[in-house]
Amino acid sequence: MKRIIPKFILQILLPLLNTTSDIFFKVKYGFWPPIRGSDLVGYEILLDFIKQHHLLDLGGDVVEIGTFLGGGANKLAKFLERERSSKILYVIDIFDPNFDWTLNTSGIAMANIYNDLLTKFNGRSQQDVFLDINRDCTNIECLIGDSK
Repeated sequence: MKRIIPKFILQILLPLLNTTSDIFFKVKYGFWPPIRGSDLVGYEILLDFIKQHHLLDLGGDVVEIGTFLGGGANKLAKFLERERSSKILYVIDIFDPNFDWTLNTSGIAMANIYNDLLTKFNGRSQQDVFLDINRDCTNIECLIGDSK
């Protein structure tokens, strides 16, 4: 298949698109997004849902079961801060990328996906990356263990 856009132009456009996306995120949510690739889910949908349905008016705190690198937790914790919520975000994870050998719909084990993604963080452990991404979040309580 012939490439429509030359590689050198893509190398220029991709950082520009990423920067533009980050600026739009900052304008919409009031804080910068965490490092690219640390939120595999896209927590923006969750943040919008919480706001739209006034879920922060409900009693209790917030629980995230399974965090991987913590980008989603970062977005949620900073959203809580921006909304001036006193809620604590309890994050539960075993921090072992080799734990989940469930196959995805393509037949690839989740452990293989997690380990592949971790290589982008220079051999650092999952927990170290999580702690680094969330070092400035004071409303996260991390519970290391199986959520069962």
